[in-house]
Amino acid sequence: MRYILILSLLLPFNIFSQKSYKSPNAYQKVISHKSFAILPFDFKITGRVPNTVNQFEYQENVEIAEAEGGYSCQNLFASKILKKLGRGKIIAQVQPVVRTNALLERAEITSENISELLPEEICDILGVDGVIYGSVESNKILSTGASIGLQFLGFDGIPTASSNANLSLYDKEGELLWNWSSRRLQTNDFTGTEGLIRYLIRRATKKFPYFQRR
Repeated sequence: MRYILILSLLLPFNIFSQKSYKSPNAYQKVISHKSFAILPFDFKITGRVPNTVNQFEYQENVEIAEAEGGYSCQNLFASKILKKLGRGKIIAQVQPVVRTNALLERAEITSENISELLPEEICDILGVDGVIYGSVESNKILSTGASIGLQFLGFDGIPTASSNANLSLYDKEGELLWNWSSRRLQTNDFTGTEGLIRYLIRRATKKFPYFQRR
């Protein structure tokens, strides 16, 4: 990615806003898996838009910024997973992001139509045993690149920033093996998609099926 999207993201948050699910047979399922893929995150920018903003310019900048945020989260999440893989804490290989995205593009799968395909169909296209879906919503951004255009247009969300995050793992048979989500994450004191992914690795993936059990 040419630009890195930076959002105001989280630390203080209500622990009760977190929800976690792991299939009872998740470990039995993944023990035979050889590889899994991480999809580009579904990244959404929300918030109030001033009436004085040029709507066409705003929408154009939002679309670019959302695409950058999705790919940034995907790459950073894969990078963190690879570090754990290097330390022997992952029981399956993560498919290189470049290969994942090339295969999606070859199959003409985009952020607009990916929801039309079942997880098992995505696994088949990518040639993996499991696939991770991620989504993020943020109502305030601080950024470089495309999102600077939003700031220039006068968009800065609201004073109290918050985000929603969701992660899901499906296997090649379409079964949901694991899910983690959190709502209304207060994000005033944290910046950057890297900070978000660091947080998700630390908090969300405690019961991630591909992690070695201790």
